[in-house]
Amino acid sequence: MKLTSLLCLTALSAAAKQDDGSAAQAQAPAQDDGSSAQMDATQGGSQDTQAGYGQAQDTQEYGNTQESYAAPVESYAAPVSYAAPVAVAAPSLCLAPCPSHAPCLNKRTGACTSKRIFANYEPHYAQADYSQGGYAQQGGYAQGGAQDDGADTGYGRHLSSSGGCPRGTEDSNNLHVTHRWPLWTGFALLLIPSLVFLWNASDELQKAVLDKDKPRGLKLTIAGFICMVASLAYLTMATGNGFITRCCDGRSFYYARYIDWTITTPLMLWELSRLAQDFNVTVNDDTEFYYLVFLDILMVISGLIGGLMCNSDKWALFGFSMLCFIPIMKQLCDWDTDNVGNDADIQKKYRSARNITIGAWSVYPLIWILSEGTGALSANGEAIAYTVLDVIAKSFFGWVVVSKIN
Repeated sequence: MKLTSLLCLTALSAAAKQDDGSAAQAQAPAQDDGSSAQMDATQGGSQDTQAGYGQAQDTQEYGNTQESYAAPVESYAAPVSYAAPVAVAAPSLCLAPCPSHAPCLNKRTGACTSKRIFANYEPHYAQADYSQGGYAQQGGYAQGGAQDDGADTGYGRHLSSSGGCPRGTEDSNNLHVTHRWPLWTGFALLLIPSLVFLWNASDELQKAVLDKDKPRGLKLTIAGFICMVASLAYLTMATGNGFITRCCDGRSFYYARYIDWTITTPLMLWELSRLAQDFNVTVNDDTEFYYLVFLDILMVISGLIGGLMCNSDKWALFGFSMLCFIPIMKQLCDWDTDNVGNDADIQKKYRSARNITIGAWSVYPLIWILSEGTGALSANGEAIAYTVLDVIAKSFFGWVVVSKIN
């Protein structure tokens, strides 16, 4: 029994030692963690202390509590990439003539300014007058206003003798008709012949039943219509109507002229074709007349469309108009042949009317180039030039066509 009891006590003591060893092992990591943390904090503090003079320790120990302040970290963002500049078209301006008190137009901005006398600054160094004990006012400063500038800059200000528009602007008085007397003159020189032609035409048409003078009565009527339509166009323009302002450059474009030419030029070709039939027996078909009328209308309309443009496309329209113009002039010359029919005097009349037509019509494209095309001719000059040509091509032409043959 004693031996049995001794063995039991030995076994119980061995089991108790094993339980104490497992508990000690369970507590060992926690103690290791605390000691290691304390060692890290101690080493970190010593390293921060050795970092340099005047620097505070990042780790401060207050009793059993440790507070760690991390050093600020500077982060540099990646460089910003900017997009390549994109060209943006400038906004288009609708230009218009400026008022009379500020006629200078800036076509880039559309602003209007007045004409003024500008001060031109030119180098003019002062001359010293040492006899006066310094710079004399009349000699030490450049005359012409340098003293007014408030500084001895060595430049004299000289007022220009002639005024004008500032640099970069244009006198808009050249872009629209400021003097309407050419238009009123054209109206009078076209209206008076039209009344005379129509008055005589009424008498001739009444006599047509009794004699064979009907062709002359009809020619008088057509000549009167030609001048009457042209006078209406000039009345429209003279009263300040019948035009638009081109937005691209602010120039006045008189579309009333083109309406006039679209109606009157085919009638003028009809007059010439009838004269050619009177003396040339080979001209007995109206096919050539219709051919010329078709080309003539295309010529005028293409000139109208080109006149409304400001870019280089207008020259394509001008070239198309010239392609229609050349065959018309050639056909008028072909009608004048040596094959004389009934009367040689009629052929002489035809040649006079044809020469007026070819001469006047050939100048119209030149005026178009200088005015609607390039703008080299002012609007007032354009009005004068077209008025002279219209009077010659219509009034003088009508007098030749309806004149009696002696």
